[in-house]
Amino acid sequence: MARRQAQEEIVRLGRLFAQAPAAIAILEGPSHTFKLVNPAYEALVQHSDLVGRPVADALPEVRDQGFISLLDTVYTTQKPYQGKSVPIELVSPEGERQARYLDFVYQPVIDATGQSVGIFVQASDVTEAATAMAALRDSEQRFEAIVNSIDQMIWSTRPDGYHDYFNQRWYEYTGVSEGFTDGSEWENVFHPDDRTETRAKWLHSLETGEPYHVEYRLQHRSGVYRWVIGRAQCVRDKNGEVSRWYGTCTDIHDLKVAEEARQLLLRELNHRVKNLFAITAGMINMTARSSPSVGEMAKSLHGRLQALAKAHHLIQPAIIAGSSVAETVAFHTLLEEILSPHLADRDRQVTLKGPEILLGPHASTSFALIFHELATNAAKYGPFRDAEGRLDVRWRMDKDALHLEWQENVALPEIKAPSQEGFGSKLARTSAIHQLGGSIDFEWLPGGVNIALTAAGERLGR
Repeated sequence: MARRQAQEEIVRLGRLFAQAPAAIAILEGPSHTFKLVNPAYEALVQHSDLVGRPVADALPEVRDQGFISLLDTVYTTQKPYQGKSVPIELVSPEGERQARYLDFVYQPVIDATGQSVGIFVQASDVTEAATAMAALRDSEQRFEAIVNSIDQMIWSTRPDGYHDYFNQRWYEYTGVSEGFTDGSEWENVFHPDDRTETRAKWLHSLETGEPYHVEYRLQHRSGVYRWVIGRAQCVRDKNGEVSRWYGTCTDIHDLKVAEEARQLLLRELNHRVKNLFAITAGMINMTARSSPSVGEMAKSLHGRLQALAKAHHLIQPAIIAGSSVAETVAFHTLLEEILSPHLADRDRQVTLKGPEILLGPHASTSFALIFHELATNAAKYGPFRDAEGRLDVRWRMDKDALHLEWQENVALPEIKAPSQEGFGSKLARTSAIHQLGGSIDFEWLPGGVNIALTAAGERLGR
């Protein structure tokens, strides 16, 4: 009766297994002889004469792929084994080889005495899913290779604007750790003054789906804020709803600085042209008053225009980009060249006193710009307006710095401090601070103006 009941149970399990969608087999004994297989298993291995035959005999191709030794281990240790997307090569009756991927379980069958009597096998063909995953991984790797091979920083957000992806360039540029700028934390690396405008434009794009375009300052890994341009476009699904935002950040700092320098140069050029006309008009009037004849006036005016041309030559390196001038300029000579176009009697009106210093081309350019400004103002408003005015210029080297005092003394009317700093004064201050590493200060007095100029010694020879 017990044998009949066992046989009936096997038949019942066989009917159940036959209906199961997964491939199922029961192996018996240490030789792993097929006791039972369902149609799904036969379809998987493409063989139907399996029952009563050992696995190694019925499916010889799996022997060298490690499956027989794996069955031996499960049978001996009585420990189940589970495989995920395991590659296997099966051979059809016609000899055709097919590569498949399987999820499977080897479950040991143990009798009442605790002895192993067989192995229960359940397998599922996951070849399509494994192939799709492999293709997806390959696609992701290609995507990462592409987005990390370009100079732009690339980012992506969900439809609600939540930042969940930045390429490697973003982290290399900003120096932040991965994940630090996810969500809305990306604003932390923006310049505080740019956050309000940038956020407003981003919210507008999220609400309308319009392209995102903004220029702002982004904190570089060095700690310096650099100008970048941010762009983004949305991707829509078949229903027209935004499914994703993709954006880029491009460093435009050098272009921005170059444009600012160009604008400064244009303003400076415009300022210089105006000053040139003012200087020329002043020289004509002054020469006309002091010349006894037209011939003498022409001779004197010609000399002063020649001196003005020499002063212009000194500041030429600042105007001609890429100048290779490597000559030095004597400090005393530089002052005389700049002042001479404005003077009728240089010895009586001007005192220049200080040690001889040789200036490099960049330093001489910066000093020429400053002295040109001061001399022009002296001709317009200061001591060079009449023959009674005086200018005293003294300089000295103190440790690692040059100290210069420019003192103007005028007759009536009294000098008044300007209500606001003009472009020329700003240009002189910028040159003193940024190019010469020093400072310039103005003290306005009723009888004239005192100007204190300093420059770093290390920059004089540049």
